[in-house]
Amino acid sequence: MIVWLLLCSAALAQRPSHQLTWKLTADGEHLGWRVVEVSWPDDEHRVFAGHTWFEKGRRKRRTFEQHLSANAEQGRPASFSATLQRADGALEVQARRAGVTWTVTVADARGARTHSLPHTRVDLSSVDLFDPMSERGLRGRSHVRLLSAETGKIEEGPVEYLGNEELVIGGELLFTAVYRWSTEVGVHRYWYASNGWLVRFEVPLQERMVEGELYGGAPRSADEFPVPAAFRPGPIQVVELPSAAGVP
Repeated sequence: MIVWLLLCSAALAQRPSHQLTWKLTADGEHLGWRVVEVSWPDDEHRVFAGHTWFEKGRRKRRTFEQHLSANAEQGRPASFSATLQRADGALEVQARRAGVTWTVTVADARGARTHSLPHTRVDLSSVDLFDPMSERGLRGRSHVRLLSAETGKIEEGPVEYLGNEELVIGGELLFTAVYRWSTEVGVHRYWYASNGWLVRFEVPLQERMVEGELYGGAPRSADEFPVPAAFRPGPIQVVELPSAAGVP
């Protein structure tokens, strides 16, 4: 009986996963979608599975596609593994921190290249910008060095807090905080709801200025997500992403 009660308590304590979808546009025209699912194995650990794609024409032919998996722990930038299908071929980017060192591997048709970075060179990774519980976002920062999941390179530049703006998302008026991050790649803008969820963004991606807006209902905090009566936590399935150049 005691074991059964402990198992039930653990099931109720663990949050269900939640999926967020952003509709992507460029120059006012539909471009594609970004979908991110967030899971919480515990209060200090988050797992992400992301899928971004551009589509074109009536048949919705995909001209760009990215699959991303990531792990975020309290107080550290998120480690990630990403595969990209671009017009010029496939690319794989893996970044993982062990101790005080980041190991970054970038693989394409020319092969795999691995280099190391001290942890002091990385303030954030791309995943942290979408993580509502990250302690390492743009808030309170004047300058950011970000490890990019699109290139495996460090993007760096000043951050400005632009104030607050009201947005209507899913028919609901939201009060957001707006940040601008300027890098050599271009100017990025991010709108965050008061509970930390990213509801809108403007970023340079694949040589285009891409706008993303949360699609569907307004976001809730992690503790506000409804838990289905039949919900039971299960093991997190890890899906091996295809390698662009045979990287293990």
